[in-house]
Amino acid sequence: MGIAPEGTRSQSGHWRTGFYYIANLAQVPIVFGYLDYARKVGGLGPVMHTTGNIEADMKVIREFYSGITAKYPHKVGGIIVSQRAWHQNSRNDNG
Repeated sequence: MGIAPEGTRSQSGHWRTGFYYIANLAQVPIVFGYLDYARKVGGLGPVMHTTGNIEADMKVIREFYSGITAKYPHKVGGIIVSQRAWHQNSRNDNG
């Protein structure tokens, strides 16, 4: 299954985290796919197994995608966890 982490075709301030939680709960890896418009190449990157620590895992994801140029770079949201997702994750960890 392929899921676009930004979750929208319009500009977004951050990536959605549903892809992360789906992979984490299903205990399946995330495979990094990309289309680099600057170099005119696409492909698959590394395979990552989630740790359950979304902040640490998103850092790994952010590092990989830092060298990839989107078709519309001005519309790309940051690879960060939104405050809403962070709050929801904290609430789920505490019961």
